[in-house]
Amino acid sequence: MSPPDAQQVPPYVYWTRRRPHVYEALPPPLKWDASFWFYDGDVTLVVQGLAFRLHTTMLANWSEVFESWFIGPCATIPHPHDLGSFDGWPLVALRAVDTAHDLREALLLMYGIMRIESVTKYSVAAALHRVALAYRMPTIVDAVHKLLDHAFPATIHEWDNRPADRVSFDLGKAQAIEAYNIRESLWEEFTESVELPEPVGGPFEDREGAEVGDGLRAVPGARENSALGNP
Repeated sequence: MSPPDAQQVPPYVYWTRRRPHVYEALPPPLKWDASFWFYDGDVTLVVQGLAFRLHTTMLANWSEVFESWFIGPCATIPHPHDLGSFDGWPLVALRAVDTAHDLREALLLMYGIMRIESVTKYSVAAALHRVALAYRMPTIVDAVHKLLDHAFPATIHEWDNRPADRVSFDLGKAQAIEAYNIRESLWEEFTESVELPEPVGGPFEDREGAEVGDGLRAVPGARENSALGNP
């Protein structure tokens, strides 16, 4: 069902308002997103001037953050995300750094319109990764990591055996910095999940600050992780 046209109401109340405001119509300059407007939705998410009318149970089922905002007797929408209410339901602003594109891609997955296995574009995988990390969606985070494993092979064997339908960098060089940042985050999560070995005994054992090379000194208490290399 298509969203109704926004009606004219008094000047828009800025999002920094601390007292909840009750809106009888969608306040300008907000506009309904044409892709996600459900007549039986019970929450409106706002990002980049677009309003998405959605279901709290669906959002909470995927996101630990949304669950803490919408579900249960202790559910609280924190300031400055709480814009008040519209049509009797919460009107909620997402973070200023979020984009409508990222939210839309995440909703396609959450509502079962898109399957994670069908994602072949890096721009889509990156969008899912950003939303999933920001709003604590562990299922999507794990799925995207598996999806990106083939895009960032760790060994020569994995490189030589990459599947033909792996995620492609659809925006070319424009995605270089983003790809590097996501690769870094994947590496950090990997190293945090792996218990690194203690330093191997030898001439430097228990010698804090011992010289280990030309001008280099061992860091007290440091673990030996040079074998892991750099991502």
